[in-house]
Amino acid sequence: MTFTCLNCQKEFALPRSYTSVGKYCSNECSAKHTKTRKFYAVEDLDIIFESSFECLFWSLCMFWKIPVERADRGKAIRVGENGWYCPDFYLPEEDLWVEAKGFEDDDDRARYAAWRETGRKLAVLGRDELEEIRRTNGTSPAASGRLAIMTLRAMERNQTYWGAS
Repeated sequence: MTFTCLNCQKEFALPRSYTSVGKYCSNECSAKHTKTRKFYAVEDLDIIFESSFECLFWSLCMFWKIPVERADRGKAIRVGENGWYCPDFYLPEEDLWVEAKGFEDDDDRARYAAWRETGRKLAVLGRDELEEIRRTNGTSPAASGRLAIMTLRAMERNQTYWGAS
């Protein structure tokens, strides 16, 4: 489907499955055009999420008792002249970093590549993987296995997800 960016007015295409997006051609245009950012806070746990995808991933890990940590932003790496990047979560038992991402652009892929160059494993769970888990009864006992499968699928899409090895 073809859309027109609300910020730069350029036309861009997205897969038909991205029905809830299509306002901006990139995260950069979205950030320039949107003056406020929505955050989700869990005060009891002293955690702030930047997207509903992060909330979903964290909730599923908590429900299935999968040890998960909000990534320590102190471990962020420099990307470009003024940028920094650190994935959303860390799974300590797997030594795996996880990014829960709804919409991905070229800038995101460059950040992922820079992270993987450090030799750390990274799985990017996109909107489709997270939505499939949610749709297929994310609270069932079998769903924890689905999360593992979705994480592995995300890693298999590009062998460099396993880092520099």
